[in-house]
Amino acid sequence: MNSYSSENLKSETKDGVTVSFGINYKYDNSKKKSELKNGENLLKFDKTKEDDKHISEIAGKTEAKKDFVRTYSGNTGTVYSSGENNFSVLHESLHLLGLSDRYDDFRNEPGVGIDRWNKAHKGFENDIMSTFGSTIMNKFYYQLYRYLGESGSKIFNSDTFPMNRAIDRDNKGFLITPYEGKKGFHINQSADN
Repeated sequence: MNSYSSENLKSETKDGVTVSFGINYKYDNSKKKSELKNGENLLKFDKTKEDDKHISEIAGKTEAKKDFVRTYSGNTGTVYSSGENNFSVLHESLHLLGLSDRYDDFRNEPGVGIDRWNKAHKGFENDIMSTFGSTIMNKFYYQLYRYLGESGSKIFNSDTFPMNRAIDRDNKGFLITPYEGKKGFHINQSADN
């Protein structure tokens, strides 16, 4: 997994600022959630075959206050099929780094049946957070991480990068989505979920 993540999570430098990802996987069957330190996460590998009832996920939560919503990715999760697919492990790891799914899930829609059927959000086709098996990172993520690295202290009232927070959702819980504008690439809020 360490090789797979370093091969697929590429660094990007723009205007002298480099965004890179440093994920270090370590197998420890005795580690407990209560023992996790800041920046550590725990993925449980379950032998059950991944299907519509057993879907790999991160145990997140939402905190709603009077004037804002904060979405937490959590720091624990489960990967089914014993994590035999490196893509699933990497995808769930990126949830731990604050990225949300970028697809609509039509599994429970009338007439769709029990098979998992997802539709990627516009601009996120073939993206690691929308398309099974893809390891392509949308350029938007790099822009978002760069912006948060430069402005995070103002946004999060802390000089420490927010751990286990969904960084791609606004204060109303909506996904932040990219759009092309006259002056380049901008961040726009959207009600897409």
